[in-house]
Amino acid sequence: MNFNNNPWLREYRDVHLYTNTEQADPHGLILLLLDGALNRLSSARACVEEGRTAEKCELLSSVMNIVDGLRLSLDRQQGGAIADNLDTLYEYINRRMLVANSGNDLAAIDEARELLRQIREAWIGIANAAGKARAPDMLSAVR
Repeated sequence: MNFNNNPWLREYRDVHLYTNTEQADPHGLILLLLDGALNRLSSARACVEEGRTAEKCELLSSVMNIVDGLRLSLDRQQGGAIADNLDTLYEYINRRMLVANSGNDLAAIDEARELLRQIREAWIGIANAAGKARAPDMLSAVR
């Protein structure tokens, strides 16, 4: 379903996103960012397969912006080595997006998607283990 071509779907998406971001705690906002990046990577993969170059470029650029947002949310003082490692990983993911974009490289898209999926799973696991209370290690890596 393409939200961009239908004004009603775009409006629904915008209201849905606004509601989710208004109600989300910092942990939830990170999950929204990760979900957004994962959804865009799936769409970008389909664009490569179907030869939709302009849309692929927009989607991969959006993924890079989201990953930059994730990097900016890292708190290096509180997060220590975990924040540093996540920063390095996010930087690597953005480099893979450049490769994917310039060469229609499905392997680069798949690799980025898998890395972000693993980060998302860890993020959910931390919340579950902490009962959504403050988990000392990974949650402190984010402002």
